[in-house]
Amino acid sequence: MEIGEKAHAPYNFVPFSNRIMVRYQSPDELPPHDVWDPALKSGEIHVTLEAQTPVLVSDGRERNTARFFKGADGTYQIPGSTMRGLLRQTMQILGLGHIRVKEDMEDYQIFFRNVAGRSNSIGKALKDYYAGSVMKIRTERVNGKSISNPEAVCGGYLHRKEGAYYIQPTVSPVLRVSRKHKDVAQFEDLTAKSFPVSYRENGQTVLELSKEVHPEWRQGTMLCTGRPVGRVPNGLYLFPEEDLQAESIPISEADVLSYQADWENRKNVLKPKEFWALPREGEAKPVFFLRYEKHTYFGMTKMLRVGCRYPLSHGLPPRHREYTQQSELVLDYPHAMLGYAGENQAYRSRVSVGDFRLEGPGQVLPGIKTVLGGPKASFYPNYVAEGKNYNQEDFRLRGHKLYWHKEQAKADAPANGNEKVAATLYPLDKGSVFHGVIRYRNLHPDELGLLLWCIRLDPGCFHGIGMGKPYGFGRVKATIQRLVEWDAEALYCPEGLAGAAEEPSNPEDAVETYIRTYDRYVSAALNLKKPKKEPSLRGCPEIQDFFYLRSAIRIGEEVGYMAMSDFSMCSALPDVETERKNAAAAAQPEPEPTSMEDMYAALKNKFKGL
Repeated sequence: MEIGEKAHAPYNFVPFSNRIMVRYQSPDELPPHDVWDPALKSGEIHVTLEAQTPVLVSDGRERNTARFFKGADGTYQIPGSTMRGLLRQTMQILGLGHIRVKEDMEDYQIFFRNVAGRSNSIGKALKDYYAGSVMKIRTERVNGKSISNPEAVCGGYLHRKEGAYYIQPTVSPVLRVSRKHKDVAQFEDLTAKSFPVSYRENGQTVLELSKEVHPEWRQGTMLCTGRPVGRVPNGLYLFPEEDLQAESIPISEADVLSYQADWENRKNVLKPKEFWALPREGEAKPVFFLRYEKHTYFGMTKMLRVGCRYPLSHGLPPRHREYTQQSELVLDYPHAMLGYAGENQAYRSRVSVGDFRLEGPGQVLPGIKTVLGGPKASFYPNYVAEGKNYNQEDFRLRGHKLYWHKEQAKADAPANGNEKVAATLYPLDKGSVFHGVIRYRNLHPDELGLLLWCIRLDPGCFHGIGMGKPYGFGRVKATIQRLVEWDAEALYCPEGLAGAAEEPSNPEDAVETYIRTYDRYVSAALNLKKPKKEPSLRGCPEIQDFFYLRSAIRIGEEVGYMAMSDFSMCSALPDVETERKNAAAAAQPEPEPTSMEDMYAALKNKFKGL
């Protein structure tokens, strides 16, 4: 990849809407659960899902093997919880929902270590911030070699006591130990571990080391950092004893959570992962640490991973942040329909999603070995809009992450050395059909319209479900086969549900009518205006982006993961609106020349490279 070349990924983002549709002003307005309201809508939606590409919803039983989920009766099923999660995410978008911090998104500082970024990459500002402002890295010559020394970094021991964490500083600075030191040979496997040692030193250099206890020597802990990077061996550091007279440094809950979130995101590549984990109750670990802008950063390498200035929630649109800070509950469509549970109140869902069972025996494909996972929110060129990063006050998150659909599913084989983290997938073949029932109770017509829209989507659109979506797995088409409405008054007749069930003669028309009802209701509530046309949510850019992501079938490397070597060289990921408009422009036919001058200009432009 050339420097500045356009980034690409198997996913993109639907922007968070600047509008939030509040459906109810208070919990008192919510329909009750203990009665059937004849003025509201109750019934069933019978849905089929047809796999356009192989699909896999894992049973989660085996660590590195994924087999399709089976119900208690032994049949292949898509669990109702999986479908509910899919509908909820879709409802957040089409329902203009409020993004709740800690419920709809995790909130923590993104950690990074940026010492090798290219000077002309989009990460230059972050690199300068890391090396200059935070770490205060100074380059010095030692024995004829250039050594980078982070002057802001100190040494100490990270403790956990009664659930809280604190650092006790060392009595003197941490000493680096050369691998060529005469006493290092007595220690085995100096990779990602720590152990007690006795030693002698002269204030700057370790003179003698021993794994045996020498009471007359000083006592300390040898820290061997992670695995070697290329040909550069991992560092060896000697931590003196704790300074029990020094004041302990408490670690805030926010800093602990940020470190834990960073560890969770990286634990599959950390070897061994337990070495990098927080200490257990009553334990202590030698750590490097620094304090910067009211935060304490710590870790087991001297070139620490540190947090960006702002947490993820800072990148939400202003309206979402305003609602998050207020004490009143925001009753948008997703929470009013699908329920919520808070500290002081809760409301049960008015939508019940059943399991979707496979029709027929199904065809399980042979095992497909690949490496799952990819860049996460820490890769800011893809997750932050307009080429910014989490260190800039005006950064904005791109939005809801969705994977592009692909014509065919094809997983990348694990690269050499990645076999240990590879997973073997056993999906059901394309053409598999699942059937399920979604029940609803006491919905207003506009709410039912939104639910139906979230299930069916627009013509030509597909849902993405299950594992392997980055490689094209899980593209499914949803079809509403039956729309059943129950007459609340007829429920008390001798026939019961059978007598109360009503079905439209043309379910497609009925579904479309309900969707239009929702569209009109929200368009009027938000005062959407469209000259010469009926106002519609479909005119909102974020809704157009969503349906483009759910309809476009992409091919080639433009929707694949980038190589690791390309990350520091690429530009920011293009947004969906740009992709959508470029696709629309490319689909427009070239205008026919209307004169000899126009024809000559068109030919000249066509063959300008000759």
